Amino acid sequence: SLLEIGCGMGYFLKTASKHFPYRAGIEMAEEAANAASRWADEMTLGTLETYKKDKRFDLVVALQVIEHVPDPLAFLERCRELIKDGGHLLITTPDMGSPLRRILGAKWPSFKIPEHLNFFERSTLALALKKSGFRHIESIPLVEAFPFHALLKAIGIYVPIPVKLGQIPIVVPRTSIAVLAEK
Repeated sequence: SLLEIGCGMGYFLKTASKHFPYRAGIEMAEEAANAASRWADEMTLGTLETYKKDKRFDLVVALQVIEHVPDPLAFLERCRELIKDGGHLLITTPDMGSPLRRILGAKWPSFKIPEHLNFFERSTLALALKKSGFRHIESIPLVEAFPFHALLKAIGIYVPIPVKLGQIPIVVPRTSIAVLAEK
C-alpha cells in the first residue's frame, strides 16, 4: 500500500498503480485532488495534519513537500506513524548543498520565500529523519532536467533563442535530495 502526501495531479500515483494495488493521496488543492483521485483508491483533500485515518502503509511518499511545512520534525514523525513496521518513507526536497545553489547564490530557484519554509542538504535531512525515529537512511539517485531557457533565466542571462532550443532539457546533477528511510 502507498500513501503520497502532496500528490498534486496524480502523476506519481498513476505510475505507482502498476506496482501498488492500494494507493492513497493527500492533496490540499481541490482541482489537483480531483484529478489525482482517478489513480487513488482513497483521496483526502487537506494536509498530512488533517489526515485522521488509522490506515498504515508500506510506503509513504513526500516529493518536494517537506520544504513547505512549518514543523518538519512533526511532519516526519506523523509520516512515521502512518508507516507499517518495516515500511519506508521516500522523500525528496531541493538540495541546499547543491552545486547549482552555490553557483546561483541568492538567485537559486528554490529560494521561494515564503513558499519554502525549510532548506535541507543531505546531512540535515538525514539528521531530521534520525531524530524522527527512522533508520537505514539511504540516499538514492535523482536526476532532474530543466529547460535550457529556464536555466539561462535563473543565471540572469536573457538572450533571444529559438523556442525549440530553449526547450531542450539540460540535466543538472544534485539539484534535489532523494532519500529512502525505514521505519
